[in-house]
Amino acid sequence: MVTPSDPKTTFNVGVINGGTIPTAIAEKAMIYVDMRSTDPNELKKIELNINACVQTAIDDENNRWAVSSKNDAAITFSAELKGDRPAGKQSISSEPVIVAEEVARALGLDPLLSEPASTDINVPLSLGIPAIAIGGGGKAYNQHSLTEHFDPTDSHLGTQRAFITVLALLGVTGLTQPLLKKRL
Repeated sequence: MVTPSDPKTTFNVGVINGGTIPTAIAEKAMIYVDMRSTDPNELKKIELNINACVQTAIDDENNRWAVSSKNDAAITFSAELKGDRPAGKQSISSEPVIVAEEVARALGLDPLLSEPASTDINVPLSLGIPAIAIGGGGKAYNQHSLTEHFDPTDSHLGTQRAFITVLALLGVTGLTQPLLKKRL
């Protein structure tokens, strides 16, 4: 399977398990597939493609052993949604992005716009609500791997950046007007 780079779309078969002992035919097997995209249509395409691949493999195996789908020995499958990361994106010129960049610069940091990722902002972005995810300070390395680690040097700047960004976006009563436009 090939996924598009734009819109960013990925999938990962993160877990495969089944059976009870190495010498027995597994009564049940499972794969866990993580699918992500900034476009809901691409997310649906991945799901349909993966399900079609699994069904083709099942049909091939059932045919190999001359087992019909009505037979108890036939292989079948079902898909179950374990988590939902809705798709969404926003312009890099949106108010939250611009404000967060300017706050980072004011703190002497070099703002870094990253590739779209699956974060807590997926839900608001999928609903058309502006949102950003900013680092908590320090530096993270090798995320989502066995060698993931964190260097807390200057991590206090992450808290300051988040707090000042929120104040700038929402304003401070009696002191500043909000930079984030009010949505109706």
